[in-house]
Amino acid sequence: MSTKKAIVLGADNNYREKLETTIKSICYHNRDLKFYIFNEDIPKEWFYLMDKRLEEINCEILNIKIDAEKVKHFSTPDKHIKYMTYFRYFIAEFVKEDRALYLDCDMVVHGNIDLLFQKDFEENYIIAVPDGWYKNIFNAGMMMVNVHKWKTDNICQNLLELTAEKHQEVYGDQGVLNLLFENKWKKVSPHYNFMVGLDTLA
Repeated sequence: MSTKKAIVLGADNNYREKLETTIKSICYHNRDLKFYIFNEDIPKEWFYLMDKRLEEINCEILNIKIDAEKVKHFSTPDKHIKYMTYFRYFIAEFVKEDRALYLDCDMVVHGNIDLLFQKDFEENYIIAVPDGWYKNIFNAGMMMVNVHKWKTDNICQNLLELTAEKHQEVYGDQGVLNLLFENKWKKVSPHYNFMVGLDTLA
């Protein structure tokens, strides 16, 4: 089993610059990483160039093509949120490691992530940060995923089925994830998924 830390990012080719920024920010503070890039249209040439750069710091990048037809028909809560957000459902279908850090690719990482990878799941499906003022739901933009438990409990299929039933009633895939993992996720400090602007709200 690889000793590299697994990180999952999802994007399309139009979002590639933001994806690169997120990857660069992670690599500035960390080494020994294995990036799984869930996508349907990013050119293989881009992955070749990225892999050449990343191997110098003992990192690698994998081109994971997702069958978008499985999620294209699901609704999203805002126009700027695309169906690619549902790609995170497939984490356990492709990731080989027992845990993986999922990040939205509009995030900037400004520190070492080793401590996050060392946290105990305590039988939970994910480790995440509460969503703003709502302490009983989590923000799905950062999830430490218990890949082993997702595989064992067939979470991908469960999420797809629940989304087919509820996607027009809840806040996209984040709403579905919160339904399925209600009381089955572990809270960590908001510093692990800090949203600019929340510190100014009264």
